[in-house]
Amino acid sequence: MADRDTEIAGNLTNPDVWIRLVFMLLYAAAFYIGVWIGGAVALIQLAFKLISGKSVPRLAVFGTNLGTYLSQIMAFETFGSDRRPWPMTPFPTASQTTRRAQPANRTRVVKTAGRQAQDDKN
Repeated sequence: MADRDTEIAGNLTNPDVWIRLVFMLLYAAAFYIGVWIGGAVALIQLAFKLISGKSVPRLAVFGTNLGTYLSQIMAFETFGSDRRPWPMTPFPTASQTTRRAQPANRTRVVKTAGRQAQDDKN
């Protein structure tokens, strides 16, 4: 029991944990602001699409980069990553966020001999 108490006391006095807590609070505020900015970008894009029939490509890239940034924050917040997002690392760029379109996984239908004979009759 004493070993467990010592371990807990060590965890509570670990300065790295408290520093991470401070960063988590700051990134939580940045996430909140980022969500509002993302909503504003979406509304601006919608307005442009309704008025001119086209979206703004630079805003689309910014929105994609912002989404990547918000996912980096969430990974840090939930201990999925120890890497601190921007401003500790570079802000995500379009080259980092765009991925090649992957073809959809399609299930291949294999016909049995009985099914093939039935299809040939029809």
